[in-house]
Amino acid sequence: MNWGKCNSVYTNTRTRPYYSRRCKSSLTKFDSLPDELVFDILLLLSPKDIHNGARLVCKKWYETVHTRIFRYEHIRRSTVGILILKSYCEYPFFVAMREGRVEVSKLRYKFGIESTVWSSCNGLILDFDSKKRKALYTLNPATKRRFNLPQFPSQWEDHNYYYSGIAYAEASMEYKVVRTYYSCSKRNCVIVTVGVDECWRSVDAEHLSDAARKSLRDIPLTTDGFVHWFGRNDVVTLNVETEFISENPVPRGYGEGLKYYLSMGSSLTSVVACSELSWEVFELKRETGEWRKMHEIDLERQRCKIERFVGECCGMLVRPSNVVLKPRGWLNEEVLVFHVYPSRVCVLYGVGTRETDFFELDSDSYYYCFKVHRNRF
Repeated sequence: MNWGKCNSVYTNTRTRPYYSRRCKSSLTKFDSLPDELVFDILLLLSPKDIHNGARLVCKKWYETVHTRIFRYEHIRRSTVGILILKSYCEYPFFVAMREGRVEVSKLRYKFGIESTVWSSCNGLILDFDSKKRKALYTLNPATKRRFNLPQFPSQWEDHNYYYSGIAYAEASMEYKVVRTYYSCSKRNCVIVTVGVDECWRSVDAEHLSDAARKSLRDIPLTTDGFVHWFGRNDVVTLNVETEFISENPVPRGYGEGLKYYLSMGSSLTSVVACSELSWEVFELKRETGEWRKMHEIDLERQRCKIERFVGECCGMLVRPSNVVLKPRGWLNEEVLVFHVYPSRVCVLYGVGTRETDFFELDSDSYYYCFKVHRNRF
C-alpha cells in the first residue's frame, strides 16, 4: 500500500537562524517581493524553520508570521497527526500522513518528569505541573513558547479537581481552557479564555443528570470547538463558543460494551469493541446528537502477522499472545492507529484498503499517551 512504509524522520534542532546583518544585499531583494508572495512562501515552511530562521530574516517577514491571519492559515494547512508521549521525561513521537505516506518523527521538545499533558488543540498543548498543584499553562512544542493560565480560584484550591481540556472557538477566534473540580458533593466545570480572562468563570451544569455530571471527573477529549467527557451511558459535550454543556446517549445497544472515544479533528468517533480483534466505528452527528455507523474492523485474519511482528520486536520481553490492541487515534480519517499494549508496537489499519502495517516506539511500556496534535507555528 502506498502509506505502508513508515518513514522515521528525526528533526534537527541545530537549524542556524538567519541574521539581517549577514545578508544586507539579500534583504533588498526580500523587501521588494510582493506581500502576497512572501505570505505564500512562508506558509510552505515548517514551524521549526519559521521560528528558528525565517522570522529573523527581516522585519517584514517577522511581522508577517506574527499576524493573526498568517497563524490561522498556517494552522489550517498544518498536518494533523498523533503525539505519543510517555508518562515520564522523553522526547515525544509525532505520527502523521503526508502525501499518502505515514511519517514517524520526534519532536525536539523534552517534557519534564513533572509534566502531564492533558490536551492539544491547533498545536497548543495544555500542560499541568504536578509539582505546583495549580500550575496550568499552554505550550507550543515547535516554538517552545509557553503561556501561564490564571491561578485556580482560592475558594476552590482545597477541593479535589480533576482534568482539563483546551479547544478553539472559531467564530470568536479564541482559545478556551476548561477545568473540572469536585465541591459540595458535585462535580463542577469552569472555563477561561486564553489571553483574555484573568480569572476562571463557572459553566452552568445544573441541568445535567447525576449520571452525566459524574462523567466530568474523567479525562476530556477535544474536537473542533467542543470538549467531551464520557460516562457509561452518556457523552457530555461543551460547546466552547456558546459555553453551553449538553448530554447525549452513547451508541444504542452498546451501553455496556468497551468503547474507545477518539477525535477525528472535526468530529467525535466511538470505536466499540465487539471481540478481541474486531470493532465497530460510529461518528457523532453534531446537528442531531445521533451516532452514524462508519466502519467495521476485523483483524482476526491478521492475528498471526501481528503476533509475529511483536515477537520480532520485543523478543521474550512481551508475549505476543498476551497483548491487547487498543485504538488510539486517526490519521486523516483514513488510518486508525492501534497500540499493541503493553509493547512498543503500533499497528496502522487502513479502513478503506483494509491493509495493515506497523511502526515501533522506543521501548515496551504501559504508559504511552496518545493525543491528536497539529505541528504548527
